[in-house]
Amino acid sequence: MTEDRLSLPTSVGQAIWGDNLYRGHAVLGELAGNDGYWSAVSLALGGPRLGPDDAAALDDITICALAADPRIWPLKAARVGSAYGNPVAGLCTGQLAVDQARIGPATVGGSAALLHELRRTTPPLGTQTIDGRLDAWISEGRRLPGLGVPFRPEDERLEALRRCMRARGRLTRPHWILMEAINRHTTSAHRLPANVALAIAAVALDIGFTVEQISALPPAFLLPGFLANAFEGAQQRPAVLQRLPDAAVEYVGHPPRRSPRALEQDGPAEDGRPASPDRER
Repeated sequence: MTEDRLSLPTSVGQAIWGDNLYRGHAVLGELAGNDGYWSAVSLALGGPRLGPDDAAALDDITICALAADPRIWPLKAARVGSAYGNPVAGLCTGQLAVDQARIGPATVGGSAALLHELRRTTPPLGTQTIDGRLDAWISEGRRLPGLGVPFRPEDERLEALRRCMRARGRLTRPHWILMEAINRHTTSAHRLPANVALAIAAVALDIGFTVEQISALPPAFLLPGFLANAFEGAQQRPAVLQRLPDAAVEYVGHPPRRSPRALEQDGPAEDGRPASPDRER
């Protein structure tokens, strides 16, 4: 085997004397004091360094999408994962519970792909073309990510993010305009209002992230809600999440029985007959 086949190239980082390199930047000599969390996340995905305005827009997404109710199933999974006292296990369990799901944060990547496809293949301001394409896709039964708000007329998180983007002067950016056009048409024609995933995708595309990069962003957005449940779950260590009470379990199957090896160790039954594998304990 050649030496080349034993090496794995990377552009992520390098530890050097006196500093660390991160995506080609000196961490202590260049990034420290100048860049924040979202700039580091963007660089992690191969994106650019982010200025304060773009970073603040990502902060807005994090806050508007914040949901920490442990009755929500993925957050409940974080509770189960941390039940033995390890918040990191809970955090990873919760994040894995939403990975590649057809609803929830995993739809942000699909929403970005939808916006990118429509904007790439539609002439500027081609509202009728967009409406017709959406109508055709919906009539064909195509599932469009970022559309649909269960049990309520609109997604209040999208409205909150809209207020934030208005305050930051970002409502005139191209992907946000496209998102609003989609929302107006699908709401009136199909009773399918946009949800916050489509708005998040629009903000991220307008910052300059690619669809692939946006697909990797949800764990960073969701960190506070999952961390809150993982940390509290690890503190509580609830016995009911470590082992279900017997009264909560209904067993349907063979009665309790010993394995052949255990029966050999037990020896013959008291009546002198060979032990039976079906003998109840």
